Amino acid sequence: MAKRKLLIAAAILSVIVLSLALAACGPTPFDSMSSAQREYYEKYGESATALGPDGLVLYQDKVTELFGYLDATSGKVVIEAKYADAGKFAGGMAAVDAGNRNVSVIDKSGKALLTGLTGKCYIVADKIIGKKDDKWGVWNNKGEAVIPAEYDEIEPVYASFLLTRGDKIALADGKGKMLTDFIYDEVSDAQGDYILMVREDGGVDFVNMESGKVACTRYDNVDLIYIGFDRYLIIDENTGIYVIVDENLEELRRLPDGLYPAAEELVDKNTYFISAGSISADSIRGYFLDIKSGDLTPATATHIDDVIAYKNGDNWDVYGNGEVVASVPEAELDYCSIVSGTFRDYMFNTATNTLTDLLTGESVKLSREVTGVTGAEEGMFVVQNKAGKLAACAKNGTLLTEFCFDEMTAYSDGFVGYRGGVCEWYGTEGNLILRSNDKSIG
Repeated sequence: MAKRKLLIAAAILSVIVLSLALAACGPTPFDSMSSAQREYYEKYGESATALGPDGLVLYQDKVTELFGYLDATSGKVVIEAKYADAGKFAGGMAAVDAGNRNVSVIDKSGKALLTGLTGKCYIVADKIIGKKDDKWGVWNNKGEAVIPAEYDEIEPVYASFLLTRGDKIALADGKGKMLTDFIYDEVSDAQGDYILMVREDGGVDFVNMESGKVACTRYDNVDLIYIGFDRYLIIDENTGIYVIVDENLEELRRLPDGLYPAAEELVDKNTYFISAGSISADSIRGYFLDIKSGDLTPATATHIDDVIAYKNGDNWDVYGNGEVVASVPEAELDYCSIVSGTFRDYMFNTATNTLTDLLTGESVKLSREVTGVTGAEEGMFVVQNKAGKLAACAKNGTLLTEFCFDEMTAYSDGFVGYRGGVCEWYGTEGNLILRSNDKSIG
């Protein structure tokens, strides 16, 4: 699907603990746990843990209230609980606080990659954003400085960084190279490869976040929207003119008078759905605009939750990456719903009990017990039965548990289920890893 707008994606130094009310069928007996899991509970008891990638999970010692890390498969302690605060691992790194705001970044063995940080610390991909001597800087995953700690604020934007010095802002790339001078007062938006930076004179520079090149400067009220395939839509709010532009923001096609965007993204590289009305209705008549020729072809669209489908004979087609990834017969349209994961959407058709990945078009057949899909992550789904009970389902459609959970959250590396007054953390094969009687695995 189209690039999703995400200004800041960071692992912040914090511990997230979820507490939910539970009830239902009895959990797995303590006796059925592995010896490593039993040893964990005998030593730490009802402790809070937090799921995280990279094969490690955060835990808190019930006596000392300090934090450490466990192996995600065996439950064995990898890094002893010795930190006053700690964050989840991301990119092979985690931020930890030994106390008195003495923050370090460690690797999966517990070795310090960077020390001497104070206050908040962010891990973004393979970069560390933190403060030293009350100034912000950026370091790589070896602890080497990428951007020196001499700025009043640093904010990640996609793979670039916004730097603040005094009351002015500049842009640097992911390697620390300065792309602009400190001449901007604020940022109004970021779409695709561009960030819209506001000058002191009110002009808005459309700055390419890879090269730093200013594609254009506008002084009027305009919006830039990424619509896929390195295409953008420029909207002039004053005149109501809509223009489709290329990756260099050069004009490709102006929308005909009286016709407006009716979709958030292109159907394919050269086709855009436009209309004189709103897509909020059950269905709407409009046109497919050929960006190259300007030709208009009558078309009809509708919503399946927040995903647009286009009429094709007796079917409704859903597009992804420029191709039809799902085709739904008219009679089945009302039986379809969309569930969104972090990086992709899925469509569940209760008429056929199929779940379709709207990025790849891959479909799997689910058990007839499944009446709904309530959560999705990469390869892990939360499914519901007629009684409202939840179960975990693998990417291939296999049920990993019985329908006996009251609350459940899917992760890319497993799931957490709530039942019978406790929380249970399971791996991707349905194997029990940890169980907590204080209902706070999160």
